[in-house]
Amino acid sequence: MATPANCSLCRRVRKPCAHAVQVMERYTLHSQGKIIAEGRAIGHRIGAGPVKVIHDISEMNRIEPGDVLVTDMTDPDWEPIMKKASAIVTNRGGRTCHAAIIARELGIPAVVGCGDATERMKDGENVTVSCAEGDTGYVYAELLEFSVKSSSVETMPDLPLKVMMNVGNPDRAFDFACLPKRRRGPCASGIYHQPYDWRPPTRTA
Repeated sequence: MATPANCSLCRRVRKPCAHAVQVMERYTLHSQGKIIAEGRAIGHRIGAGPVKVIHDISEMNRIEPGDVLVTDMTDPDWEPIMKKASAIVTNRGGRTCHAAIIARELGIPAVVGCGDATERMKDGENVTVSCAEGDTGYVYAELLEFSVKSSSVETMPDLPLKVMMNVGNPDRAFDFACLPKRRRGPCASGIYHQPYDWRPPTRTA
C-alpha cells in the first residue's frame, strides 16, 4: 500500500493525501444568526471566539489563543499570530492569497475577501466563522452551536468499483481523496476550471 513517503501525489504537493489522512471530519452548524461579514470560504471547518481586529503587525502581541483574527491582509510576518487564531477573516484576498494558504496548512477556517470586515467587526465581540456552507464563508454574530463528526477511513467499506470524480473546489480535493476505493481513495480525479478549461484526471493511488 502507498504511504506518504512513496506516494507520488504526496511528493508533488508536499502534503499527505488519503494514505496519511485516516479521519474525515464533517462540521455542521446547527443554527444561524446575524451575518456580520461574508467572503470566500477557505477549508470546510467552523471556528468561534472573541474578535481581535489587528491593523498592523506591531499589534500582534494582542492576539490570544482562540481569538478570531480580523485584518486587512496577511503576509509571512503574520504567521506566528495566525497559529494562535481559531479563525481568520480578511478584507482582501482570494483562494491563493497568503491568508488562505496558511489557513489551509494550519487547518484553520478562514473567510477572505470580505471587503470591510475590519470596520464591521468590533474587538471583543464573540463571533462564529463558518466555512461549512459551501464556497461562501460567513461570520455570524455570537457563539453558535456546531458539531464535528469524525469518520475513520479504515472503517469504511471497500467498493466493488473504481471511483472517479470531477472536483469543482480545489479546497476539497484531499477530502475527496479519502473516499474509500479499496481503502486507497479515488483512483483518479480531475479539476474543473471555470469557464471552460479542463485538467485531465490525475491518479491518486
